[in-house]
Amino acid sequence: MASRADRIFEILRSAGGRLAVCEVVQALAEQEGVAVEELRTRLPSCLGQDNKSRVGRGEAKRFKLFAEGDEVRGFISLVAPPAEDEPLARPTAMEDAPSNISRAIEEANAAVKQQLRAEIRRLHWREFESAFLVQVLEATGFKNIEITRATRDGGVDAICEFKIGLLKSRALVSAKHWGDDQRVGVKEVRELRGNEEHADALIIITSASFTSDAIAIAARAPGQRSVTLIDMDAIVDVCFENNIGACPIRNVPVLKSFVGLGGADGEAPDSSRQRNGGTP
Repeated sequence: MASRADRIFEILRSAGGRLAVCEVVQALAEQEGVAVEELRTRLPSCLGQDNKSRVGRGEAKRFKLFAEGDEVRGFISLVAPPAEDEPLARPTAMEDAPSNISRAIEEANAAVKQQLRAEIRRLHWREFESAFLVQVLEATGFKNIEITRATRDGGVDAICEFKIGLLKSRALVSAKHWGDDQRVGVKEVRELRGNEEHADALIIITSASFTSDAIAIAARAPGQRSVTLIDMDAIVDVCFENNIGACPIRNVPVLKSFVGLGGADGEAPDSSRQRNGGTP
């Protein structure tokens, strides 16, 4: 199943590799049937996470974000836009192996993320708001996590600490184990914000998503603390990157390519001889 980053990639590729942010947002909103305002706030983090994940797997970034490198603010482009009318070379099986393997890994990882998503949906709300919540918070760097009394009143579900430099701060977390057809709204954001005098940070984490109005009012406003919103997509990424419910496959064979034996005299390069105990 295509991810949001995959859909953005296809939108850019079909447009020649570069578009204004507003054009990407509009096209994506039409595909997904969601509010333009919601996508505009999530687009940079979505593409940034895709780039980070690919670099972590040893792959090249796909997106050049606005204000990055020579890309101007307000635009997004592909790192290597497709050339028009460029004939595709037919690679040999060996030359094609890395791309095939990379594609297979991406598809397998996408399937794992879908399994994680389904497993999170199947959790009982008490487990989501306790043991699973602790795992996710610990993976994101929070310490001394205390789960509060388990209720469904929409209140604070966890109290935890985090450090920024030498400064130790206190965070209040509200967890919502809701279905895909539900969205956390303004009411829940305002309810948590009513506790802001007791904490330095406010967080809502949900197995669903957020309404565009909730996203808008969660941003910092004069006299009010901002509320950090973590939806299902972000939870799945945290689980995937931190081996919660998924783990690397250790026995995958190493793929090698032929690089030759070195000098014209037939001797192996110095690095090869040194690795095998030869004299430098």
